[in-house]
Amino acid sequence: MTALILTYHSINIGGNEYSNNDHVALDMDLRLLAELGWTITPLCAMVDAVVHRKLDPTNKLVALTFDDGSWFDWYDLDHPTHGQQKSMANILRDFSKTNAGRSQPLIEATSFVIASPQARAQLDVTCMVGRGWWGDEWWQQAQHEGVIRVQNHSWDHNHITLDSTAILREKGRFSVVSTYPEADAEIRQAADYLDSICGAGTSTIFAYPYGETSDYLVREYLPNHMSEHRLAAALTTEPEYVTNDSNRWLIPRFVCGCDWKSTEDLRTILQK
Repeated sequence: MTALILTYHSINIGGNEYSNNDHVALDMDLRLLAELGWTITPLCAMVDAVVHRKLDPTNKLVALTFDDGSWFDWYDLDHPTHGQQKSMANILRDFSKTNAGRSQPLIEATSFVIASPQARAQLDVTCMVGRGWWGDEWWQQAQHEGVIRVQNHSWDHNHITLDSTAILREKGRFSVVSTYPEADAEIRQAADYLDSICGAGTSTIFAYPYGETSDYLVREYLPNHMSEHRLAAALTTEPEYVTNDSNRWLIPRFVCGCDWKSTEDLRTILQK
């Protein structure tokens, strides 16, 4: 197989080893990708190829994505338990300066961000370290520079730790989305907010929270309300390769720490 999407979570910092730190994993994985001759391509280019069924099977293409959009994507931060952490953006920049990185075109990753400021403020306390490190101050700069593009990960992730969410029921799942008002509140509202920060037309790709889909989203809302949500495609976390036959509303991704836990695991995925 010759196309796939790799997903990391920059808030996954449980130590400073590959197995417990997605920053360490990304740094090592970039070198492996270069060693095996994979080309890092912008996610938007891969999505466009899927939509138009123009993936070239002679190329080995990989797109990089980050989920949730904390400050660890963009800023070097001193983790209170595990020390200084290089941002995902600086890992990409530094790789581009190496001999391996110079063989790549301009490296671009995509960060799927949670839109709601209120949700991010609460998640900063419930899911991270409570330092105010989940703001949207960096989105516009990232979008302008291009090393990380910002995309849509819903209004509030319907996250189980939030006091309230746009869905108003069954927090902790996204597969429960089954009505237009729920989908509109989570997806179109998030698109509007991203566009207001980063510019019109920013939100074009959606990553399902928890990787969970619903028949309503895949069969009704996403394909039939494109003029409203303005999305071209949506990504799951099914660990599969991307092909010209991939459903544009069910594009698969492999997730670090779940689908691979070491460079050897990833090597196996890349060499299938």
